[in-house]
Amino acid sequence: PVRGHSNVQGDRTMGIWEKMPEEFLDARDAEFGIRSPRHHGLDTVDARRAMRDGRVRAFLGMGGNFGSATPDTAGTIEALRGCDLTV
Repeated sequence: PVRGHSNVQGDRTMGIWEKMPEEFLDARDAEFGIRSPRHHGLDTVDARRAMRDGRVRAFLGMGGNFGSATPDTAGTIEALRGCDLTV
């Protein structure tokens, strides 16, 4: 899910956020014996901008219709069309 997408509200309470705090990641790593990625992701607005600017070439959306649920549907659809892969 992409944070800020209208169908993904409340996700932060479940540990889904594009900029997880280091303390949360450390606790999750200790609990599950893993090393979580530390690179921050993108929210809806930043993902759309990155697609538009060619910095993101693939989009995998899980749940909802990212194109029609964003505030600027036409701009988002155009940005998605610029990707090499959308799922």
